[in-house]
Parts: sequence; structure tokens; C-alpha cells
Amino acid sequence: MLIIMILGKMLNKPVAKLVEGVSTGITEKTGITELDFIGDAVSSSFQQLKEKTAALKNELDERIRAENELRAKDEHIQLLLDCLA
Repeated sequence: MLIIMILGKMLNKPVAKLVEGVSTGITEKTGITELDFIGDAVSSSFQQLKEKTAALKNELDERIRAENELRAKDEHIQLLLDCLA
């Protein structure tokens, strides 16, 4: 029981620091190798997620732009065909 209390006190601040870092996306070193490894992995995953999200947003914006251009050209062609008829 004493060991659990000691471990709890020793891990309380580093774990709290890790959880805070995960919630903000910026993890700081805790001084405990295993927790630092987890923090680095989480930070890396968040960074990859941000990059992929940005890439998907850019792709979506490009598709919307291309669709709008295609729609405008389609309307123009339809107008020309209506004038010829």
C-alpha cells in the first residue's frame, strides 16, 4: 500500500503534465522516459493529423473551385447552344 502511495505521488505531476500537453498538442518532457516517449508519439500524431487535415482542406478547396469553373463553362456552353437553336 505504501508503494502505491509513493508511486502515486511520484507520477502525479508528470502524468498531469503529459495530459495537459496532450490536450494542448504540445507535450513537454516529464523526466520519465516512458511518459516522454508517449508524449513524443502523441505530439507526432497530432502534427501528422494537422498536416493531413490541411492537405485535405486544400484538396477540397481545389475541387470546389474546379467544380465551380466547370459549372460556369457548362452554363456558357448551354447559353451558346440555346442561341444557336
